[in-house]
Amino acid sequence: MKRINIIGKLILVSLFVTTFSPSCTNLDEELYDVVIPEDFLKGEEQYVAYLGQAYTKLKDYGTGGHMQLSQGSADQGVYPTRGTDWNDGGVHRRRQMHTWTFEDTGGTWDLAFSGISDCNRLTESYLVLIEDGLIDVEVANRFIGELAGLRAFFYYLLIDAYGNVPIVTEFSTADPAPATKSRKEVFDFIIAQLDEWAPKLEVEVGGAAYGRVNYWTAKAIEAKMHLNAEVWSGTANWDGVIAACDEIINSGKFNLEANFFTNFDVENGVSKEFIFAIPYDKVFFKGFNLSFHTLHYGNRDTYNLTGNPWNGFCTMEEFYNSFDDKDLRKGEPGTLDGPATKRGTFLVGYQYKLNGELVIDDADGSKDPDGPPVNFMPNLSTIGPNTLRQEGARVGKWEFEIGGTDNMSNDFAVFRYADILLMKAEAIWRKTGNPADATALALVNQVRTTHGGNEIGLLTTLDGPISFKIEEGSVAGGELLNERGRELAFEMHRRQDLIRWGVFGEVAKWSPPTGVSDDKPFNSDPTRTIFAIPRNQLENNRNLIQNPGYTSAGAGG
Repeated sequence: MKRINIIGKLILVSLFVTTFSPSCTNLDEELYDVVIPEDFLKGEEQYVAYLGQAYTKLKDYGTGGHMQLSQGSADQGVYPTRGTDWNDGGVHRRRQMHTWTFEDTGGTWDLAFSGISDCNRLTESYLVLIEDGLIDVEVANRFIGELAGLRAFFYYLLIDAYGNVPIVTEFSTADPAPATKSRKEVFDFIIAQLDEWAPKLEVEVGGAAYGRVNYWTAKAIEAKMHLNAEVWSGTANWDGVIAACDEIINSGKFNLEANFFTNFDVENGVSKEFIFAIPYDKVFFKGFNLSFHTLHYGNRDTYNLTGNPWNGFCTMEEFYNSFDDKDLRKGEPGTLDGPATKRGTFLVGYQYKLNGELVIDDADGSKDPDGPPVNFMPNLSTIGPNTLRQEGARVGKWEFEIGGTDNMSNDFAVFRYADILLMKAEAIWRKTGNPADATALALVNQVRTTHGGNEIGLLTTLDGPISFKIEEGSVAGGELLNERGRELAFEMHRRQDLIRWGVFGEVAKWSPPTGVSDDKPFNSDPTRTIFAIPRNQLENNRNLIQNPGYTSAGAGG
């Protein structure tokens, strides 16, 4: 039985509290726009419950607009248009070809700024409690610190996606049209917030701390900030990465799971790798829809799902091929002799129903190279509008529950211990410039062999071609980037990694197979490493400044 996760409980209690606010449909009632603290917030359990409102926006992290913007613009994930399915006005193809406009870039902005608003509102409420003598200052500061840490996480998403954004820390007195701040100013703000509030955060993990921002979450955010500092602030800080990672490593609170897929099971809340995870639940905290995003319609009978999947999200062939066939993380294909017997990051090959029969789809007719049986092929002949219904290796990394719904109960690891080890290795390599540095190699190989299996062999250098996409010669740190891709596939780090390596415009590029026309070429302009400020935000706030590389109207070119 899966434990009742903390966020689910917080949300339910928060909703319970909210129901006591008078309804705005009765004009004879005295109306309130906030919960009155002295009436409702009595004791730590209710303080924590009130805090839960700030986490609700994370429901859109796993497969919402943020995921589609981040994953759909890199080389791991693609949403091909199969007939009319996943056309959506061509938005997914524009993201993949880096020809997006300011109409296509709102996902991360909406998630992050709505979360920031909640953090600011709730912080203000706790300050009122302090002012009225209704809560101990030390207790309140733990909650205010947690909200500051969560707000720092939302700003981490924003600085990565848009670079230059407003900094908003107030709620009732907030400027309704805040001005754009430079990426460097946003960077300094996040670091200052972490420095100020991290020491006040909880250091225990698990139990009531699970799914909440704690000291180790703050350190993981700090490590990510310093890892990307050269891109985001103009000044590298590899020592800062190492120091933040070492605090997490030396705490002894986290370890690699011996079985890689423990991190992605339905019952994955037991993972020793999770530093910060979103505790999705098919009843209490919905929003993780990966199974329906990626599976073929006929896979309903593979997992006895309660509805038909949407046959969308898959990966590029080059990324699939970056895995050695001996790598336990890759998985194996189903064949005409039977379904795959080993789980993997990818679902490929012939698909079967629970009763052992092949999944059949003859909608593509004579265009289907191997007939009606559904056979997930790693190659993509096109990304639309006429992608074959079975093309593209699908995502199998997260366990799909038998009898599942379109909402999964697998928790989603935002920051995982394996990433901490790989970040430290990268910082050491970049600092020393030595692709055979023994300490860096040991960290990478620890992850590689623990999760991929000893059969794939140890790396002896961090250099090499990047994911088979850049074929000629050796690329500085190429094998390290490859290993990050293999280990952290679909966990929302890839776009950031490609940008940091300076290869976003090369590796993320989808190119048609030989003999297939390409009338909408990829836009490799380097300004595409940040997204356009969304149109509705520019129209609502004239103090915002559109990012470089986009027209004055924000459309880009």
